[in-house]
Amino acid sequence: MSMISPHVGARRRNFVGFAHRLHQWLGAARERRRVRREMAALSHLSRHLLRDMGLEEYAAPREPVQWRQLP
Repeated sequence: MSMISPHVGARRRNFVGFAHRLHQWLGAARERRRVRREMAALSHLSRHLLRDMGLEEYAAPREPVQWRQLP
C-alpha cells in the first residue's frame, strides 16, 4: 500500500504577487507622505500667494469688502 501526500496537488503560493502588492502598498504610502509634506508647505504660504497661484481652496476664505458710506 502506498501513501499519497495531501500536499501533492496543492497550489503553490505566489510570492511574486505578494512582493508586487507589497511594492504597490509601499509606493502608495510614499505618495501619501509626499502629499502631506506638500500640504504642510502650502499651509505656510500667505493667502494672497495661494490665490495668485490658483490654489484658492487652500487659502482662508476672502473677507467681504466693506465700503465706507459717504455722509
